[in-house]
Amino acid sequence: MVKFKDRLKELRVKQGLTQEMLAEKLNMGKSTIGMYENGKRLPSFEIEEEIADFFNVDLDYLRGRSNKNTSNASLVNSSMNAVEMDVYGLASAGNGSLDVEPRKETFIIGSDEKIPNNSIVIGVVGDSMEPTLYEGDRILINTNDCAEWQMLNNKIVVVDINEERLVKVVRFNNFVLEFHSLNQFYPPVVVKQGDEVKCLGVLVELLKRNMRKIKF
Repeated sequence: MVKFKDRLKELRVKQGLTQEMLAEKLNMGKSTIGMYENGKRLPSFEIEEEIADFFNVDLDYLRGRSNKNTSNASLVNSSMNAVEMDVYGLASAGNGSLDVEPRKETFIIGSDEKIPNNSIVIGVVGDSMEPTLYEGDRILINTNDCAEWQMLNNKIVVVDINEERLVKVVRFNNFVLEFHSLNQFYPPVVVKQGDEVKCLGVLVELLKRNMRKIKF
């Protein structure tokens, strides 16, 4: 009987992915993929689901219990599209920011869904936007939707404040511009005179959820 470690390697090779490439797409370390394929470690149920979703297979097929993939996800070619996009940076949902070099990631979208022009993908860091956004989530923002701040009231935006990149909710308090978290433990960021504030984009949709951050 085929084992999980064999099936994972088989699926990875069929996709033309190295262990490092697969690790990047699943947001985990290369060594973790190596241990999975060597049979030294088994993934949690949540990680199994994430891997199965990525390869569009059902869990029994992934685990090697069946040689027939019965997942509806196998219909992805007719109803879904895999789109490779650049993730340009990480936006902090905490008290700081972290920029990284752009890298390619693959996202599954509906065949009738179109990515708006002038949209970019941003990764989320931190927990200040929970329970709406979690660390590791990938969000799509539209750079063309930036407007006067009053027009963006109560919208989720990615903003540069004094060269710190943040994802926050736009709010006004007595006509003073503030950027709020959804996590009550974080105070608002109040814009002061002299602060350099630039809107990078307005949230369009969540493209990819980091399932490892969700507690069941």
